Amino acid sequence: MSLAAGTHVREALDEDAAAVEDLKWSWASERGKLVLPRAEHRRRMLHCITNRQGGHIPFIATHGDRPVAMAWLALLERVPGPSAQHRLVGDLQSVFVLPEHRSNGTGTKLLNHVIGQARARSLEFLTVHPSPRSVGFYQRLGFTGEGAILHLPL
Repeated sequence: MSLAAGTHVREALDEDAAAVEDLKWSWASERGKLVLPRAEHRRRMLHCITNRQGGHIPFIATHGDRPVAMAWLALLERVPGPSAQHRLVGDLQSVFVLPEHRSNGTGTKLLNHVIGQARARSLEFLTVHPSPRSVGFYQRLGFTGEGAILHLPL
């Protein structure tokens, strides 16, 4: 049985804000993208999470009580078209799984949940800007494309 068997995924709640911020800090640390002091980052992220700024929806995966992964779904409104006046698409952002929970199904479980939520919200498609290491992961989930952006029709 994989470790992901004990993993639960859901939309992050306000009370998850500190845990999501910890995961975001780890994501940035791993990439060498730390610019803000930790306290300022925490203040900004907690405000973003609790106010759902800009249509960003955070998701969290927990194993037991421990947060082990996150993903953000940015909802973007498209220009009205002749077939639909209200058109939404999504962009996956800051997808991150703690190193000790990688390659065991946690990321797949997380993304399948987010994709399901995107479909439930009637989004037309999802995009993601993958790291070179994650391209194969997204392709296995049905994303297509090459280079800096991948696409999943919904």
